[in-house]
Amino acid sequence: MTKGGSRAGSAANLSASLTSSLDEQIQKLRGQIIERACARAESREPPQSTVASPAPSVAIDVSLQDVSAAFDEAVGQSYPTGRVASFFDVFSPFTFICFLLCAVFGLLGYLALKTSDAKLAAQASGFLDIAKIFAGALVGATSSTAITAFKSRRRGN
Repeated sequence: MTKGGSRAGSAANLSASLTSSLDEQIQKLRGQIIERACARAESREPPQSTVASPAPSVAIDVSLQDVSAAFDEAVGQSYPTGRVASFFDVFSPFTFICFLLCAVFGLLGYLALKTSDAKLAAQASGFLDIAKIFAGALVGATSSTAITAFKSRRRGN
């Protein structure tokens, strides 16, 4: 409790202009949430036409999940849905980089073995050793991701 009897952190501690500004921002946020929830509901299911009025209107069934997802997006917790984002939902960026480096060094080692240059062929083992290191990191990263996903599903998350 503070000196005036109000609790610290309550609305009474805000000035009138700050309260007004906060109310305006909350109204904007509310509008964004409603707009985004309706858009999600429209994209989820085809609209059903109602003929109660002279001009047919469209009934949209907005669910709690639509509102919750719209709220998360509005407050900055958006969930990307593009191809790259969905790819990195399955594979971590570290796993992808390990795969690329393993493939590059493996290809360099293979090409070095197939050349007629003896000096380059002798260096092929170095390329292949580096490819093996990245292959081991790839296996470790993938198994770690798989175990984490398994535990997460087991808990029900």
